[in-house]
Amino acid sequence: MNELGILTKIEQQMERFSPAEKKVAAYILDHAELVPNMTTKELAQAADTSEASVVRFVSFVASEERRSWHKE
Repeated sequence: MNELGILTKIEQQMERFSPAEKKVAAYILDHAELVPNMTTKELAQAADTSEASVVRFVSFVASEERRSWHKE
């Protein structure tokens, strides 16, 4: 999936995220051009959340992506 597709999926799933994951999602949506070069720690600091929240967010998005592949 391309970057725009992932960003759209994040926007569509926003209500399902925890408050900390919403911070990660908002940062990614607002700074999509910076995120690919960031470490988990850098993203957590930039989003004002924990590294664990970043990992949970990425795991959630990845699992949603796998589910969509199985539906196709």
